[in-house]
Amino acid sequence: MFRDLADLSQWIVEPPRSSTMATWRSKNLLSVVTLGPIGLGAVFKVVYPWVCSWPTFLAITGWTGLLFFSSAINPHIMMRARNKAKGSEGAVFVSQQEALSMLPAGAEETCIILEVNGRAVAYPDTQVLRPHVANGGDAGEDIVLTYCGLSNLGIAYTPSLGGKPLDLHPMTQLENNLVMYDKNSMEPVQQLWGTTENRMECNCGLSKVERMQEWPTYRMTLGNFCKEHQREARLPNAEDL
Repeated sequence: MFRDLADLSQWIVEPPRSSTMATWRSKNLLSVVTLGPIGLGAVFKVVYPWVCSWPTFLAITGWTGLLFFSSAINPHIMMRARNKAKGSEGAVFVSQQEALSMLPAGAEETCIILEVNGRAVAYPDTQVLRPHVANGGDAGEDIVLTYCGLSNLGIAYTPSLGGKPLDLHPMTQLENNLVMYDKNSMEPVQQLWGTTENRMECNCGLSKVERMQEWPTYRMTLGNFCKEHQREARLPNAEDL
């Protein structure tokens, strides 16, 4: 689990896709296999204290627990998706003035811009790096921006497949690209593919597989974004274009 799913190990180890997917789908069983012996060992240590010394027991259980935490728990804490349209789990959007003053790089902050039906929002790279998935805000509550921290790639999708909504959350990184999972079905979703892993496993090619609806995005600095949309807001009619 640590090798295939932990965030830290991905900087060093590049497991094959088959191994990563098999580990993800077996993670509950692997969790039991990991935590069960730790609990059993604790019982034996209390009942039969001479089995091993406390330093040895704590070293074994501590190291195993650290690997388990890094792979099964920490990714869901560090990379909590902000893809809810409403509620505490949703992304928080601020005004242009607030963004310029609160972000370290200010006007030079690089942003991914999502514009839908004349409404635009800017996602600073530094702010979407941690959650990896954030809702569309004023640009559309049924749209989420997915962001890969390795390639700085932002892709906006309508999270729905087969008429069913997807609740996307970060899973791991694979082949230098973000892999998410649908919390409703627990099925992995490759960011670049825009569809679930089980759909791709039919080997019928991406062009023939149902994908989430993709929305165009573009990049500019926060300063240029503010200037552009302030300019548009001041135009009283089309004759001033």
